[in-house]
Amino acid sequence: MTVDVEVHSRGSAEEAVAELIRQGEIPDIAQIGSFAQYAAAGQLYTADPPSTWRELRQAADALAAAGITIPFGLPLGEEDAHVEAMTWMLNNGGGIAEYDDYAIDAPANVQALNWLRVNLVGAGLTTANPAIADRQQLFDLFTRGEVGMVNGSSTLMGQADRRKFDYGVAPTPSNGRSVHRSMSDAQWIMAFKANGNREEIRAFLGYVYQAENHDRFVDRYGLLPVTTSATQRILAHGKDKRIRPLLRELETAELFPVGKPSWGLVSRDIRRSVGGSMMADTSPSSVLRRLQYEAVQASLQDTQN
Repeated sequence: MTVDVEVHSRGSAEEAVAELIRQGEIPDIAQIGSFAQYAAAGQLYTADPPSTWRELRQAADALAAAGITIPFGLPLGEEDAHVEAMTWMLNNGGGIAEYDDYAIDAPANVQALNWLRVNLVGAGLTTANPAIADRQQLFDLFTRGEVGMVNGSSTLMGQADRRKFDYGVAPTPSNGRSVHRSMSDAQWIMAFKANGNREEIRAFLGYVYQAENHDRFVDRYGLLPVTTSATQRILAHGKDKRIRPLLRELETAELFPVGKPSWGLVSRDIRRSVGGSMMADTSPSSVLRRLQYEAVQASLQDTQN
């Protein structure tokens, strides 16, 4: 096999490739600082999605070599850290709680964050400080072609579709030994008693959950449906076929321990602190150990109230 190689300076390579494409002399391989316009035009091969952490690291290295600014987006800022951290913990066989008790500092969780710290953050494959990176910032960068991979959501899919940005969807990789596990972060509607408006609340929620109103709300904000009937409608007749795999994932997705009265306080502590486990002056084990201690103390208050 003979390979013809052309070398251009960093400043002229982008235009050289663009000119070749304009002339119809499309190269087999090019290494330049942008790719999104060619991906959006359907001109690029797509790699098989990584299914293990080892494959994820290899894919991130390849993206870095191709000039992608942030190969993997890791949102461990205060808004989303608990969601991102639990996603990695689950796919190492861990999780936030086990048998109704908090298990934040379980060995599997420590191992998961250590892997992130060494293989992604320490290798320069994420933002410099994931503890201040939030999900929406990374979503915006993803749809501009500056982030190669990110744990996404239906919101990101809608955002990418509006910008006509090409992307692929795959299950979150696991450590290669554990079965893939997904999680769902749900928002809850609560009706408070204080004002005595039970019937008015009942009427309003009845309106909200009418099929046409609920479906319009879901479409507008790029959310997943929250009722069984709406889920069945989308699986059977929904116009956006790409969210169907996400709906099927919900059937077995893990939720936070939202039934514990202490969860509000514990989740706040995780959001504020777990990103610090990626910093050089601390460690995942010390951060998770402190969070576990605080969670146990908060849980004791559950039993005393």
